[in-house]
Amino acid sequence: MAALLAAIPSAALAAEWIVTPSDGPTLSAVLKAAAPGDRIRLKPGRHDGPLVIDKPVTLDGEDGASIVGNGEGSVVTIEAEKVTVRGIEVTGSGMNLSTLDSGIFAARTATGAII
Repeated sequence: MAALLAAIPSAALAAEWIVTPSDGPTLSAVLKAAAPGDRIRLKPGRHDGPLVIDKPVTLDGEDGASIVGNGEGSVVTIEAEKVTVRGIEVTGSGMNLSTLDSGIFAARTATGAII
């Protein structure tokens, strides 16, 4: 029984990161430091993109949180499985349809993503 319980991943082990636009580590730095299963909460304001999400995390925006790109390419690229992105305004993508510029681009590897 103990071996079975040890093999079940626990949500209690996931960390919660809080990112504010004007203080502390950037969203990009937090995404690099986060572990699979972590929750990243964005405080209201402008967070800079572009970003790549390459591990299964949850990105939750509080009312007024936004991610703004530099006008080229996609603002957020999801490469990992089981990523959740919610409550965030995303602006500032490129306009090149042949390269699939997007606000949020989910790669083929992003199975189970919730946006």
